[in-house]
Amino acid sequence: MPEELKRKEHSKKKEFTYIFETYYKRVYNYIYCQVSRHYTAEDFTSQIFGKIMVKIDIYSESKSLFKVWLFAITRNVVNDYFRSLKKNKLFSIDSIKEELKKGTGVLTTFFN
Repeated sequence: MPEELKRKEHSKKKEFTYIFETYYKRVYNYIYCQVSRHYTAEDFTSQIFGKIMVKIDIYSESKSLFKVWLFAITRNVVNDYFRSLKKNKLFSIDSIKEELKKGTGVLTTFFN
């Protein structure tokens, strides 16, 4: 690898390290406040920084501040999560057991 490419690669690593150290807690806290689940917040935070690594070259300072761009990505990941919950309409086992105990027939129509 030519020396110039090595310097560019090293510079990108330093830049990403700075971004990660500066914004990790803010991104994680924002997500955790939205989803109230530690592991989900960790997973999404990881996904977001992965997206930033891939998309950093398309970021344009002339369009917005970096943190605005970063939190737009963050907000979109959280919104996608909630949209997927609405589509899948997951039920907890406890709520299903409760409906069965009530004998309302709601689940009978759902499963038939």
